[in-house]
Amino acid sequence: MTDLHKSWFSGAPLCAAALVLSACAGDISPSAALGDDDQQACSAISISALEDKSAFLVEANASDDDAWVYFDMDNAEEVSENDSTKVWDLAFRRFLVRSNGGEGGPDTVAVAFTQGSGASFDSVAQPADDGSTDGSGQFRQDGPDPDPEGGNNDGNGHVLNSYPVDPDHGLSEAVVDGWPVYDDQSHRLSPRPETIFTVRSSAGTYYKVEFLGYYSSAHGGAGYPQFKYANHASGWSTDEIALGASGCGDDVVIPTVEVEQDDEIYTVQVNASAEDSWIYLNLGSLDQRVYANDDEAALSLDWDIAFKRTDIMLNGGSSGPGAAGAHDLLNGTFGERTEPPAEGGVEIPQGVLLPIPTTVVYHQDGRSLAMTSQPPRSAGDDDGDLLGDFGWYNYAGFSSGFLDHTIRPRSATYVVRAADGQTYYEVEFFQYYLTLDEQEIAGYIAFRMRVL
Repeated sequence: MTDLHKSWFSGAPLCAAALVLSACAGDISPSAALGDDDQQACSAISISALEDKSAFLVEANASDDDAWVYFDMDNAEEVSENDSTKVWDLAFRRFLVRSNGGEGGPDTVAVAFTQGSGASFDSVAQPADDGSTDGSGQFRQDGPDPDPEGGNNDGNGHVLNSYPVDPDHGLSEAVVDGWPVYDDQSHRLSPRPETIFTVRSSAGTYYKVEFLGYYSSAHGGAGYPQFKYANHASGWSTDEIALGASGCGDDVVIPTVEVEQDDEIYTVQVNASAEDSWIYLNLGSLDQRVYANDDEAALSLDWDIAFKRTDIMLNGGSSGPGAAGAHDLLNGTFGERTEPPAEGGVEIPQGVLLPIPTTVVYHQDGRSLAMTSQPPRSAGDDDGDLLGDFGWYNYAGFSSGFLDHTIRPRSATYVVRAADGQTYYEVEFFQYYLTLDEQEIAGYIAFRMRVL
């Protein structure tokens, strides 16, 4: 299957990297990995019990494209596939979930699902089990790809990646079946709503399972499926299972804003990987401004620019009370300006075969964000199967022929007017993915900046 987007297919394995990034200015690269002894103590499964002991919370580091992570539900621990003394029930690799039965494994694990408005984890009833696993009853085992010509389950018959069948199954390559749902606007995976699975374990115990997420709780990288599970039996407590090893003990810690300076040029990296929160930045001090909520930020003049995933907001126009705006120059060269270009003037990019003069306009946020709409889309980029331009970045679609479903900064420079209306900064974006242990994590915007 085609990778739908690196923001949900890529992530850094904690156990392989176990990295801690320095919060000090002047160092925006990962520190050395832990020693071999520390890495050997790692478990790819992080598990804890809810405070009321009604269920376990599990996060699996399944970010490796090639390796499966095996989980024993009856003993609440990671196991080795080759460990003959223990039996696994579910295995994880990226968004794929195998069950140990049928063609998924040598045991008898089977999976059923309950979907709809009544599908609540707390109240879901245990599905009836008539012993069949071929789909004639409620339980199924992994089998061959049920639909090799349609759907997007990576050519597998894993029950948890095949059922429930998405209502738009087969209409688009972007549609996935099973536990996740793909959003073709944010290019992210999320758990299928109102869907509870029941896993009949290798020991014959029935566990209810609700998926909660796909992105690392520590750093936002993809490939970290999260779920909670509990025995269907009334009155069951997590105390009935002694927890095994959990996690690596050292989460990746990535500062929200990192800055290094080389003479007049600042290099800034912003951790904008969270989907539901803006990171507000004051360009004069290059530090984060923290507010109780976005409504409070919308009244403040103390920030100039804000980041959330691919979105960039300026403190002006519809986004804030300031005078912030941005002038863009496609194919412009960072570092050549000696002063802020005057509004209404003309700039011509240098060193370009066919330079296009650009009228200087400091765009402010309106119905669309200035930084995600300027420069305008290029001719021919309206086809979603080719490159799409969205202001500061390109989005590579399904048939672009390289790096499908990735974000790349465009060849453009900006002059950003601060919220005070008096200070100007030249800005060039160069990164959206942070590389950790040879894998990429989306939402880490980096740019060069200098004061004009």
